Amino acid sequence: MPVAPTNHWKLGLFVVIGFGTLLVVAVWLGARRFERQTFIAYSYFDEPVTGLEIGSPVRFRGMTIGTIEDIRAAPDRHHLEVQSAIDVQKLEQIGLREPGEIEREGVVIPFGLRARIERSFVTGVAFVQTDFFDPARYPLPRYPFDVPAHTVHSVPSSQKTFERGLEDLLVYVPELVQSLRNLTTELHGVIDNADVAGTTRSMREALEELRKAIAAIDWDGIEERARSTLDSASATGAELRAMVAELRAPDGGLQRALGGATSLVEELRSSLRSADLPAVAKSLRRLTDELAPLGDEATESLATLRRAADAIRELAALLERDPGALLRGRDVAPDPRTRR
Repeated sequence: MPVAPTNHWKLGLFVVIGFGTLLVVAVWLGARRFERQTFIAYSYFDEPVTGLEIGSPVRFRGMTIGTIEDIRAAPDRHHLEVQSAIDVQKLEQIGLREPGEIEREGVVIPFGLRARIERSFVTGVAFVQTDFFDPARYPLPRYPFDVPAHTVHSVPSSQKTFERGLEDLLVYVPELVQSLRNLTTELHGVIDNADVAGTTRSMREALEELRKAIAAIDWDGIEERARSTLDSASATGAELRAMVAELRAPDGGLQRALGGATSLVEELRSSLRSADLPAVAKSLRRLTDELAPLGDEATESLATLRRAADAIRELAALLERDPGALLRGRDVAPDPRTRR
């Protein structure tokens, strides 16, 4: 089967058109890039900028707002000057500037905006991170030279802060090591001078005496004496409650006597109203006869109350002198008849 001859001019035309299209797209993209409005911001760092190169991004809280244009030594040859091309359109997109604000009012660096170098410890790639920091904690640095108006002041990077803290800590390491050596020496001296065997023997003797004392305690007797003491207290309380109930009872002797005296007083009043003196004298005698038992009963009740109060006072005094008496009971004097 014959093969059709290749049309070389068509293939060449296709290649030329393709290259032309790519060139046009590249020029268009470059033109759009160069058409972007940018301004140069300056930052001065008092630390190494390892990993930071021309073309590295400049970000605001992670959002790219520009690129690094130049890195050079500052006029004092101590700081490093980093020039960044900040995209105005990016600032307007993220809301840091209103549309057209920079054209009307010019470039103004917001108060508190600071630049810091962020570095990846894995890849070593660095970029400039901008954010707002507390001016009280990060005051404006002082430079031995004049800085441009569009200067974003820097703050130490995380690596610089860590290194500075580590250096401050290392200053106290020799003193700490010497203190540990002194403490170790003192501990060795205490251990060498201590009578470990004597101390152990004394502890064993003390534990043995404590064990014997615990074994000698009559736990059953203590329980019995405590129960007896509680029973005595309960009996005393029961007597007091019974006596108070008897005095409060409506038909008690005291209440009956008071009732009789009340009735005699009423009779006396009625007799005085009628001016019957013989009857009054008779009522007075009856009143006297009725009040005599009342006095006896009141005297007896008061005597019982006094004895109960004395018993409670004696129990309180005993517990105050010897609180352990509640557990072991009152010591009973030996009966002389049991002595030989």
